[in-house]
Amino acid sequence: AGGIWAKLWKLNIHERIQTTLWRIAANVLPTRDKLHRFNSQVSQLCPLCELEAKSPMHIFILCDFARALWFTSNWGIRLINWHSHPQPSSLNS
Repeated sequence: AGGIWAKLWKLNIHERIQTTLWRIAANVLPTRDKLHRFNSQVSQLCPLCELEAKSPMHIFILCDFARALWFTSNWGIRLINWHSHPQPSSLNS
């Protein structure tokens, strides 16, 4: 695991992007699924699709609305190979 972190910090990208990627990978973003643990009145559901708990994986990959935003961004990131609910083995490839 240490090798992955070292590679992340050596990437030639803006420091804010590195930090965001680290927060996603370390699962430390203050997402609704985490906030709900401290305040049960906070809805866990994604405010865009209202289908699943808002987690880092959902925010950045699984949510159809998020995928559309990535696709229409200046970067044109296409996440079409990801299914709505990827199997655990597909996360490692």
